[in-house]
Amino acid sequence: MHRRLTYALLVAVGFAALGCAQGPRKLPKHIRDARGNSTAELYEVIEGGLGALEDGYTFRDTRFRFEFDHAFDQVAGYETQAARHDRGVEASEILNGGYEFVGELFGLAANKELRVVIAPTLRGSSSDAYTATSWQESGTRRAMVEGSENSVIYFAKESFEDRTVLAHEMTHALLGAYRLPAWFAEGIATLVEVDYGKSKRIDLAKFTIAPIGLDDRGYNVIQTWRGHESGLPERSLETYGSAYAIVREISRRYGAHVYPLFFQELLRTKAHLSGTGLSLATIVDTLNDVTGADVAPFFEEIAFDVSSL
Repeated sequence: MHRRLTYALLVAVGFAALGCAQGPRKLPKHIRDARGNSTAELYEVIEGGLGALEDGYTFRDTRFRFEFDHAFDQVAGYETQAARHDRGVEASEILNGGYEFVGELFGLAANKELRVVIAPTLRGSSSDAYTATSWQESGTRRAMVEGSENSVIYFAKESFEDRTVLAHEMTHALLGAYRLPAWFAEGIATLVEVDYGKSKRIDLAKFTIAPIGLDDRGYNVIQTWRGHESGLPERSLETYGSAYAIVREISRRYGAHVYPLFFQELLRTKAHLSGTGLSLATIVDTLNDVTGADVAPFFEEIAFDVSSL
């Protein structure tokens, strides 16, 4: 039997007003007015802890908001609200488990609800998935405004049903605000995909920190890899595997605590907010600070260009 409870989510105010410890009576008048004029989304809490929006296509838990495309009306296994809810419960369990896993290993958490958009096909494929993170910028140097990031995870039907893809893309949503280079972000996401999602996509026995190739200057091609925009599409699994090996080795050499400390230090120094993304110099400096060691020799060992250090 379904548990039923109705509550309102005031969407027009934004997450800054939600959860305010002071309570509505002590909020500024313009915020109280905005709340009064907001359109309320009414959810019904049913089995699995997912709240169902009245449209029958939108569900949410405490961390994720699932938005199913209306085209699922014609897709077996998704054609009813109950079926979509059941799919959402399955995904919610995997995503929340992965969220906890990433929190424990890397010290990461989202500062707001994460949107999950699901469609029968995505960019012409039923197995595609990607994560988009946007943010506000300020100043002539276009610094990222702290806390302004918003991540949306997009899944086609088959990828939404794959726990390894769910784990990988959820990790990108948590990493988006830090604007890491592809080797770093994909290495962490692949580690979560493999170690939490139990992915068989990467044969880990094949990959070490040895360069998978050198560019025309003699540096490891993984350093300037651009993820899905890689100039080495035929070596895609090699790039993911190599990135995984590097991320794993940093933890092995400098301790399991290194990544939580690394991201905490970025939040303290706000180094991830300036420029267009984290440079190798900033990554090395931050790792030096949290490990008390000189990590530059490690990056020289894997044939990264350390001339900027």
